[in-house]
Amino acid sequence: MTVEGILQFLGLVAFEIVVAILFNAFSTMQKRKLPYLICAISPLAAMMMFHSRYIGNDSLNYYHLFLQTSRATVQDLLTNTRFEHGYLLLNWLIGRFTANPQWLYICIGTFMSIALIWWVYKYIPAPGLLCILLVEMLMVDGWISIARQTIAVGILLIAYKFLIQEKLIKFLILVLIATRFHNAAWIFLLAYPIVNWHQESLLKSKGNLPSFELIVSAVAIFSYVSLSSILSSILDTFTVYSYYQNGEMMAGDARLASILEPV
Repeated sequence: MTVEGILQFLGLVAFEIVVAILFNAFSTMQKRKLPYLICAISPLAAMMMFHSRYIGNDSLNYYHLFLQTSRATVQDLLTNTRFEHGYLLLNWLIGRFTANPQWLYICIGTFMSIALIWWVYKYIPAPGLLCILLVEMLMVDGWISIARQTIAVGILLIAYKFLIQEKLIKFLILVLIATRFHNAAWIFLLAYPIVNWHQESLLKSKGNLPSFELIVSAVAIFSYVSLSSILSSILDTFTVYSYYQNGEMMAGDARLASILEPV
């Protein structure tokens, strides 16, 4: 990362802090929550929508895929086994209206931003720290690089509503839709039994749940320690993603998406 990139990153963090202070977003917000979220998320949305195709590990690949898909037939899309059909269909539909691949980034960034604002507005009482962490944890950098996963995450944010309401059918439908953009969304199905188990155990124990926290902590620690082995096993099983092993997609430092290069 260049000095200029570091300064832009720190500037964005400072912007999020100042906006959060001005809107009093570190406390539970009763008013002005939506205006705050629009101000806080807008720079992140702009980075997702208007970044160069050279920013992000996968951006250039998705750029070329859009050009190929927009000229393909529906039959070609259905016979493609490398990418999920939902994502290919999205490319094809956008290609019916424009030949400019930038519109793919615009559509994905718009959808993700709206889903994120909706989710935070509905479920996070004091969103200031979260919006700052979205920048500091380079979440947007990931959303720029991984277009298919970004769409899936946006859909799963909406599915969260039905997860906590225990509406299984609607939850399953949205997870299924998310998997049509990235197969990794299947893992979110585990959230349903975990949440239900937690809620039932919480009621039975009258708010005291040391066993639940201990189990979750143990699983998290084990997953972190064994991450490399787990990923290798997954990639060996799902060979369609084997190109990630020892490839450029898993290498290099995070690319700061706040550097908006000309398209």
